[in-house]
Amino acid sequence: MPEVVGVAAARLGVEVRLGQPFGRDPALTDLMVERLRAARAGEGDLLLFVGRGSSEPRARADTVAVAAEVARRAGLAHEVCYAGISRPDLGEGMGLALRHRPRRVLALPYLIHTGVLHRRVSEVLGPIVAEEGWELVVLPHVGNAAEVVDVLVDRIQALLAVPAPPAEAAAR
Repeated sequence: MPEVVGVAAARLGVEVRLGQPFGRDPALTDLMVERLRAARAGEGDLLLFVGRGSSEPRARADTVAVAAEVARRAGLAHEVCYAGISRPDLGEGMGLALRHRPRRVLALPYLIHTGVLHRRVSEVLGPIVAEEGWELVVLPHVGNAAEVVDVLVDRIQALLAVPAPPAEAAAR
Protein backbone atom coordinates (compact mmCIF):
# COMPACT_ATOMS: atom_id res chain seq x y z
CA MET A 1 0.00 0.00 0.00
CA PRO A 2 2.69 2.60 0.84
CA GLU A 3 4.38 2.06 -2.54
CA VAL A 4 1.14 2.43 -4.51
CA VAL A 5 0.17 5.54 -2.55
CA GLY A 6 3.64 7.03 -3.03
CA VAL A 7 3.47 6.59 -6.80
CA ALA A 8 -0.05 8.03 -7.00
CA ALA A 9 0.80 10.99 -4.75
CA ALA A 10 3.88 11.82 -6.84
CA ARG A 11 1.98 11.51 -10.09
CA LEU A 12 -0.92 13.68 -8.90
CA GLY A 13 1.20 16.10 -6.87
CA VAL A 14 -0.76 15.63 -3.65
CA GLU A 15 0.20 14.70 -0.13
CA VAL A 16 -1.21 11.39 1.07
CA ARG A 17 -0.85 10.10 4.61
CA LEU A 18 -1.48 6.46 5.46
CA GLY A 19 -2.79 5.50 8.86
CA GLN A 20 -2.29 2.22 10.65
CA PRO A 21 -4.63 -0.69 9.87
CA PHE A 22 -7.62 -1.18 12.18
CA GLY A 23 -7.17 -4.93 12.48
CA ARG A 24 -5.39 -5.32 15.81
CA ASP A 25 -6.76 -2.30 17.63
CA PRO A 26 -7.60 -3.23 21.26
CA ALA A 27 -10.88 -1.30 21.13
CA LEU A 28 -12.11 -3.57 18.33
CA THR A 29 -10.98 -6.67 20.20
CA ASP A 30 -12.94 -5.42 23.23
CA LEU A 31 -15.99 -4.88 21.00
CA MET A 32 -15.81 -8.44 19.64
CA VAL A 33 -15.51 -9.90 23.15
CA GLU A 34 -18.55 -7.87 24.22
CA ARG A 35 -20.53 -9.21 21.25
CA LEU A 36 -19.72 -12.76 22.38
CA ARG A 37 -20.74 -11.98 25.95
CA ALA A 38 -24.03 -10.53 24.71
CA ALA A 39 -24.64 -13.83 22.90
CA ARG A 40 -24.02 -15.65 26.20
CA ALA A 41 -21.03 -17.50 24.78
CA GLY A 42 -20.10 -20.32 27.07
CA GLU A 43 -18.90 -23.84 27.54
CA GLY A 44 -19.38 -25.96 24.45
CA ASP A 45 -19.65 -23.00 22.08
CA LEU A 46 -17.12 -22.49 19.33
CA LEU A 47 -16.08 -19.16 17.84
CA LEU A 48 -15.88 -19.14 14.05
CA PHE A 49 -13.96 -15.92 13.44
CA VAL A 50 -14.70 -14.69 9.92
CA GLY A 51 -12.16 -12.33 8.40
CA ARG A 52 -12.28 -10.62 5.05
CA GLY A 53 -9.22 -12.32 3.61
CA SER A 54 -6.24 -10.91 1.79
CA SER A 55 -3.40 -11.86 -0.50
CA GLU A 56 -1.05 -10.27 2.06
CA PRO A 57 0.37 -12.75 4.60
CA ARG A 58 0.68 -10.01 7.23
CA ALA A 59 -3.04 -9.18 6.98
CA ARG A 60 -3.98 -12.85 7.42
CA ALA A 61 -1.57 -13.16 10.36
CA ASP A 62 -3.23 -10.15 11.99
CA THR A 63 -6.64 -11.77 11.57
CA VAL A 64 -5.40 -14.98 13.17
CA ALA A 65 -3.88 -13.02 16.07
CA VAL A 66 -7.07 -11.03 16.69
CA ALA A 67 -9.16 -14.21 16.55
CA ALA A 68 -6.88 -15.93 19.08
CA GLU A 69 -7.06 -12.95 21.45
CA VAL A 70 -10.85 -12.68 21.21
CA ALA A 71 -11.25 -16.44 21.75
CA ARG A 72 -8.82 -16.44 24.68
CA ARG A 73 -10.62 -13.59 26.40
CA ALA A 74 -14.03 -15.20 25.79
CA GLY A 75 -12.80 -18.62 26.93
CA LEU A 76 -13.75 -20.31 23.65
CA ALA A 77 -12.19 -22.72 21.23
CA HIS A 78 -12.05 -21.16 17.79
CA GLU A 79 -11.42 -21.54 14.10
CA VAL A 80 -10.66 -18.83 11.56
CA CYS A 81 -12.03 -18.60 8.04
CA TYR A 82 -12.45 -15.93 5.41
CA ALA A 83 -15.40 -14.52 3.49
CA GLY A 84 -13.18 -13.21 0.68
CA ILE A 85 -10.22 -14.61 -1.21
CA SER A 86 -8.28 -16.45 1.50
CA ARG A 87 -8.42 -20.04 2.70
CA PRO A 88 -9.99 -21.62 4.56
CA ASP A 89 -13.14 -20.19 3.03
CA LEU A 90 -16.49 -20.12 4.83
CA GLY A 91 -17.46 -23.70 3.98
CA GLU A 92 -14.06 -25.05 4.93
CA GLY A 93 -14.10 -23.02 8.14
CA MET A 94 -17.48 -24.41 9.13
CA GLY A 95 -16.17 -27.92 8.44
CA LEU A 96 -13.28 -27.25 10.82
CA ALA A 97 -15.66 -25.82 13.41
CA LEU A 98 -18.04 -28.80 13.30
CA ARG A 99 -15.17 -31.22 13.93
CA HIS A 100 -15.14 -29.82 17.47
CA ARG A 101 -18.76 -30.98 17.88
CA PRO A 102 -19.80 -27.69 19.48
CA ARG A 103 -23.01 -26.91 21.28
CA ARG A 104 -23.30 -23.81 19.06
CA VAL A 105 -21.16 -22.17 16.41
CA LEU A 106 -20.86 -18.44 17.00
CA ALA A 107 -19.86 -16.85 13.69
CA LEU A 108 -18.26 -13.46 14.28
CA PRO A 109 -17.77 -11.46 11.06
CA TYR A 110 -14.74 -9.20 11.51
CA LEU A 111 -15.96 -6.98 8.70
CA ILE A 112 -16.34 -3.21 8.85
CA HIS A 113 -19.21 -2.85 6.39
CA THR A 114 -22.14 -4.76 5.02
CA GLY A 115 -22.10 -5.95 1.45
CA VAL A 116 -21.42 -9.09 -0.54
CA LEU A 117 -18.96 -10.57 1.97
CA HIS A 118 -21.22 -9.87 4.92
CA ARG A 119 -24.24 -11.46 3.19
CA ARG A 120 -22.11 -14.44 2.19
CA VAL A 121 -21.54 -15.38 5.85
CA SER A 122 -25.19 -16.34 6.49
CA GLU A 123 -25.82 -17.54 2.93
CA VAL A 124 -22.96 -20.05 3.07
CA LEU A 125 -22.96 -21.06 6.73
CA GLY A 126 -26.74 -21.32 7.25
CA PRO A 127 -27.37 -24.23 4.87
CA ILE A 128 -24.33 -26.14 6.15
CA VAL A 129 -25.47 -26.11 9.77
CA ALA A 130 -29.09 -26.75 8.81
CA GLU A 131 -28.05 -29.85 6.89
CA GLU A 132 -25.83 -31.05 9.73
CA GLY A 133 -28.32 -30.20 12.50
CA TRP A 134 -26.11 -27.77 14.43
CA GLU A 135 -26.99 -24.40 15.90
CA LEU A 136 -25.47 -21.31 14.29
CA VAL A 137 -25.51 -17.80 15.71
CA VAL A 138 -24.24 -15.12 13.33
CA LEU A 139 -23.22 -12.15 15.43
CA PRO A 140 -23.21 -8.55 14.18
CA HIS A 141 -20.29 -7.45 12.04
CA VAL A 142 -17.96 -4.74 13.35
CA GLY A 143 -20.02 -2.08 11.60
CA ASN A 144 -20.16 1.53 12.67
CA ALA A 145 -20.26 0.91 16.41
CA ALA A 146 -19.17 3.82 18.61
CA GLU A 147 -15.88 1.99 19.25
CA VAL A 148 -15.12 1.93 15.52
CA VAL A 149 -15.87 5.63 15.20
CA ASP A 150 -13.55 6.33 18.15
CA VAL A 151 -10.74 4.32 16.53
CA LEU A 152 -11.27 6.19 13.26
CA VAL A 153 -11.18 9.57 15.03
CA ASP A 154 -7.98 8.60 16.87
CA ARG A 155 -6.35 7.51 13.60
CA ILE A 156 -7.33 10.72 11.82
CA GLN A 157 -6.05 12.85 14.70
CA ALA A 158 -2.75 10.95 14.63
CA LEU A 159 -2.41 11.56 10.89
CA LEU A 160 -3.18 15.27 11.27
CA ALA A 161 -0.61 15.60 14.07
CA VAL A 162 2.25 14.51 11.79
CA PRO A 163 3.93 17.50 10.13
CA ALA A 164 3.74 17.59 6.37
CA PRO A 165 7.00 16.72 4.58
CA PRO A 166 8.92 19.60 3.02
CA ALA A 167 7.67 20.44 -0.48
CA GLU A 168 10.88 19.29 -2.19
CA ALA A 169 10.77 15.90 -0.39
CA ALA A 170 7.14 15.41 -1.43
CA ALA A 171 8.03 16.13 -5.07
CA ARG A 172 10.59 13.32 -5.25
